[in-house]
Amino acid sequence: MNLESTKIVYSLICPIKKEIKYIGITNNTETRLKSHLTCKNNKAKYKWIQTLKEFNKEPILKIIKKCNTVKEAEDLEHKLIETHKDLLNKKNHKNYTVKSIYIYDIEKYNTFKKIIKNKGTSMSLEINNFINNFINENK
Repeated sequence: MNLESTKIVYSLICPIKKEIKYIGITNNTETRLKSHLTCKNNKAKYKWIQTLKEFNKEPILKIIKKCNTVKEAEDLEHKLIETHKDLLNKKNHKNYTVKSIYIYDIEKYNTFKKIIKNKGTSMSLEINNFINNFINENK
């Protein structure tokens, strides 16, 4: 297994409750944990980590599996996110929806990519409508 191409599926575990709070993919667990400790783009995860810091604790990063390909890692990550309740991924994680579209319907994922490419990210309302329609169709 080539270490540079290895994709690691990991979980962040609460050191107090011993519950999985987040599932992700990285190729460097040490660097990724450091970035989680300072990243503010997922508000729910950020608040959880700040609360842990108040008690001089930090999340425990546990390796779930080292995968040979990005697809293998993304498939496993998606499956784990779908099967675990109350993950912080689900509360504020836009890529989660995009990966769901890719895995379930490649044609709709390609349509989504065309919207972004042709109209740019300023078309956020159209993108949100597209994603919401997809989610409603697959409930």
